[in-house]
Amino acid sequence: MNTLVCEAIQERRLARFTYNESSRVVEIYAHGFNGNRREVIRGYQVRGGSRSGESVGWKFFDVQLIDDFELLPTVFSGERSGHADADVELIVIHCSVVQTRTRARSDTDE
Repeated sequence: MNTLVCEAIQERRLARFTYNESSRVVEIYAHGFNGNRREVIRGYQVRGGSRSGESVGWKFFDVQLIDDFELLPTVFSGERSGHADADVELIVIHCSVVQTRTRARSDTDE
């Protein structure tokens, strides 16, 4: 699954998967290992079910509990509010969205 997850991140494509018996659609921002050495995905869930009742928002997903993972053709911008903290709890990062920042052109850019 690592390859598919990193592909979703690189191409900024939505992913659909089953987690805790609920279908979810997620913008994946980071994939790696947390402090408990669990392989996780950090993403922003845009729709689907949730045990907590919060069907939209930032979440961690334990990779071992994910079934039926698929990439969707829809892309996302990668500029969601809160993204700066997307990988803060990961101690090993396999892949993550790098936010695009425009920088001012300087005289040394020629």
